Amino acid sequence: MNDSNLDLATYGKKVICLLSGGLDSPVACYTLIRKGFVPVFVYFDNMPYTGDTTKQQAIDVAKKLTEYVPERETTMYIIPHGDNMTVFLENVSKHSLKYTCIFCKRMMYRIAEEIAQMEGGDAIATGEILGEQASQTLDNLAVLHQAISRYTVLRPLIAWDKEEVVKKAREIGTYEISARQTAPCTLPPKKPSTRGQLKKILEIETMIDIKVLVQTSLKEIILLKITANQM
Repeated sequence: MNDSNLDLATYGKKVICLLSGGLDSPVACYTLIRKGFVPVFVYFDNMPYTGDTTKQQAIDVAKKLTEYVPERETTMYIIPHGDNMTVFLENVSKHSLKYTCIFCKRMMYRIAEEIAQMEGGDAIATGEILGEQASQTLDNLAVLHQAISRYTVLRPLIAWDKEEVVKKAREIGTYEISARQTAPCTLPPKKPSTRGQLKKILEIETMIDIKVLVQTSLKEIILLKITANQM
């Protein structure tokens, strides 16, 4: 890879990229590819709480990003995640529903950590931007990170604003894919918590067998080999 941004300290290291198909996560992954990281894409399928077109959107984004990978081939994991969220909704009180997105992402982190272990990964990456969503406040990001212990979570867009993301997405060719209209996820509560308390989250999680959910998710993985689109 001939790129002035190439970092020899990270070249060839493997990063587990949480890819939603939206605007932010593809740009975050692109910035790491340009640093020399080898991406492994992970998409969490929230069916039936979101439409099936969202999954195809994420696959198409992965194909576009693979154009920037020297080998022009990547691996993508699709994780059935809707059942995990159903378990959460069925086991918590209505007063705890404000933590739905925090629980959802903590589960994503945990599963991504296991995939990193399987893949010999070096880090996990997300498209999180400080304050962009309720789950991305400083307090909530700390609660999210506590869910794992073996890997660093890279957030290359943490201080970006939306205009910067849109501009970069247009430059790299992911904007048109990410901008497709898809059915929104129905899981986010009307009043999500912006200042999650770790003690409360851990208390809620004691009502759910987290290890079983993680292991079940890993057994139901759909593994794809992604080939770059023709230039």
